[in-house]
Amino acid sequence: MLLRPLSAQLLPQTMPEREGWVDRERLLDLSGRSRRRQMDLAQEWGIGEYESPAGGCLLTDASFSARLRELMARVPGFDGADAAAIKEGRIFWTGSTLIVLGRRHEENLRLIELALPGDLLLREKDVPGPTALVRAYPRGASPNRKDLKEAARLLGLYGKGKKPLQEKGVVEVSREPDGGKSAT
Repeated sequence: MLLRPLSAQLLPQTMPEREGWVDRERLLDLSGRSRRRQMDLAQEWGIGEYESPAGGCLLTDASFSARLRELMARVPGFDGADAAAIKEGRIFWTGSTLIVLGRRHEENLRLIELALPGDLLLREKDVPGPTALVRAYPRGASPNRKDLKEAARLLGLYGKGKKPLQEKGVVEVSREPDGGKSAT
């Protein structure tokens, strides 16, 4: 199902091409690291402002591809929201529950943006450190107590204290990015 329009002419036909959903003749045959031809096409098509041409397809990143394979194996029918979540931070699974820990402040903010209804956001109270996004599957299911304990343990382990959260530690849990907090 994956169609790579910039290099499709160099690759075997995909199902969308065989089924006639796209015209293979309109797809390109770009290869190599040079972006000159892409920039020429942008000029030809009247596109004046665009991101700096660099990098490549996220699917060619070995780390992300491994995460995506695991997501596909664990979550039949995953969608773009799930794929976006696994692009961030450190990824952990407890059964059918995904735990994503932010590594930097920007990732913590991104995890808050990515939270869906039914997800939980956890942070250690009064201790700088990661935010945890906890998403149970099937989507909308509530994480069980064991999953939440594991998320809290990981917060302590990867937080500023670098040790597992002690029983007296306090974790803030919220269902909404800007409120709904409760301490546990």
